[in-house]
Amino acid sequence: MNIVPFVHAVSWGNLSNLASALRESEIATLPQADYLRLGSEFSGRFPELAEIGAHVLHQLNGPAGFCVIDDLNRLDLPPEAIAAAFVMLCHQIGTPSSHNEEHKVVWDVRDRGAAERERTFSERTGEAPFHTDSAFAIRPEEYFGLYTLQAADCGGGLSRIIPATRLLAAMNASAEGRHFRQVLERNFYPFKIPPAFSSSGRVIFGKIIDNGKLRYRHDCIRQGMAESPARVTSEMADALAWFDALVEGGVQPIEMGLAAGQAVFVNNRRVLHARSDYQDAKRHLLRVRMHAFDGAAPN
Repeated sequence: MNIVPFVHAVSWGNLSNLASALRESEIATLPQADYLRLGSEFSGRFPELAEIGAHVLHQLNGPAGFCVIDDLNRLDLPPEAIAAAFVMLCHQIGTPSSHNEEHKVVWDVRDRGAAERERTFSERTGEAPFHTDSAFAIRPEEYFGLYTLQAADCGGGLSRIIPATRLLAAMNASAEGRHFRQVLERNFYPFKIPPAFSSSGRVIFGKIIDNGKLRYRHDCIRQGMAESPARVTSEMADALAWFDALVEGGVQPIEMGLAAGQAVFVNNRRVLHARSDYQDAKRHLLRVRMHAFDGAAPN
């Protein structure tokens, strides 16, 4: 297991006025859409937010593609205000986007219990395989952030990361890997949109590897292939199976356990991420996805 050190320690001590401003804004009574308005307003009043965001963005666009920061719980805010403060920080990194048809900017990553539809990774306990977020979207977000409200008491639920640099280097190490990389770069694979994010049931098409960027979610691709078998050749299926095996056992991942108040930010197009198994239904994280500002994303 490769444990990552904390890349950046953040002290919110000089942002104590932010807590007062959030309380005065009565954030708990506002819809999530107003978090973005507050993010723009507060970034001008609190330049420290922009400084933290610039540091994180520098790390995300570097070779590692992720950044862990600490001490985000020092403002002693209620959960509703913590979510707003996290969105404000994310707003310094990119433009937060909505997760579903209800236009939720903040997505609660926690067990939702029994549901009529199939639950996605972020709505249940257990392991989550390696994937990129919004792989089934026409335009996946470049970045996302995860903030830990409550870690799993069982010790599971660790974040697992594979930077694209490691993955592509492993593919380039063999003739077979180089061949299958070309197949994944050349062809458009079907991705079925999970019902948690859209009721349309649509299938979209995208390249798994595109100019070094990743788009990958095994279950969505397999469901898309089942619905559009004529769009998938045997060579495409072989390349996917080879890539699946490489991801699950051919590259050493980075693992990290985040305590309450800690967060990880990830370049969603240059990193695969996963979650180790856990059974503590009280585990609770907040997720915000972000599109890059114009000109901010690397080529």
